[in-house]
Amino acid sequence: MITVSGGDHMTQQKEGIQRALQYIEKNLSGELNVREIAEQAYLSPYHFQRVFSAICGISLGEYIRGRRMTVSGDAVCRTRQKIIDIAAACGYASQDGFQRAFLRFHGISPTAARQTGALLRRMEIPDLRDHPSQYLPSYRIEEQEAFCVRGYAYRCHISTSHQIIPQIWDRFFTNKASPIRGMYGICIDIDGEAFEYLIADPCGKKDPAGDGTVMREIPASIWAVFPCTLSTLQDTTTRMWRDWLPENGRYRLGAALNIERYFPQTSQDTDTACEIWLPVQKNE
Repeated sequence: MITVSGGDHMTQQKEGIQRALQYIEKNLSGELNVREIAEQAYLSPYHFQRVFSAICGISLGEYIRGRRMTVSGDAVCRTRQKIIDIAAACGYASQDGFQRAFLRFHGISPTAARQTGALLRRMEIPDLRDHPSQYLPSYRIEEQEAFCVRGYAYRCHISTSHQIIPQIWDRFFTNKASPIRGMYGICIDIDGEAFEYLIADPCGKKDPAGDGTVMREIPASIWAVFPCTLSTLQDTTTRMWRDWLPENGRYRLGAALNIERYFPQTSQDTDTACEIWLPVQKNE
């Protein structure tokens, strides 16, 4: 993680993501490692993929597949290269695997695309240098000592978490006998691509786990706290990563985790109040 000051932070953040995009483009024919990609932006793999998804609107894996299919589509329709050579140049070990990926992305086989001159789908490289800033979400800064939580743990992959986590909550709410109320939804990095998602409540260090629950300690941190509601949670999350993080100038990312805090809904509430807690460090 680099340390930058004030107004330089926004430039460093966007230039870092741009370097990562350039690195991806230069290495489409080889094996792309998320850790090496994230290093181009001076971010952890976990935080990089969160920032990337917010800025580009798709997951890192989807973007890489889209760029490979765009480049291969150009080669299929504009050159006479053998299909197997195009597959290898786009990082595919077998022609069969390449043809299946090509058909899923373009809706047509490579051979048919070449024969008919079909107009193929494209995924262009985003230019983040002129990315317009959106209105920034409101936030406050809090310092918290370490605390413990107890809850149910699930392993999630960053690329599919938006679909999986709502399903996890749906299953949780069907368990009427659960000892957990669901005050927190917590993402804790595992390996940069997978993370542990907890539906949890605060607890004491000596409180027992059991009943399918686990205990985790959340480290002491400075937190940027973003108030929202359940209906605006996703939009606030996107603006937090995409706009607030590069624009704020005073704080950079801390530990590779983040927390959703949910408040009890009263009879007067039309929406559930919640907050997003992002661990940060002060820029020097």
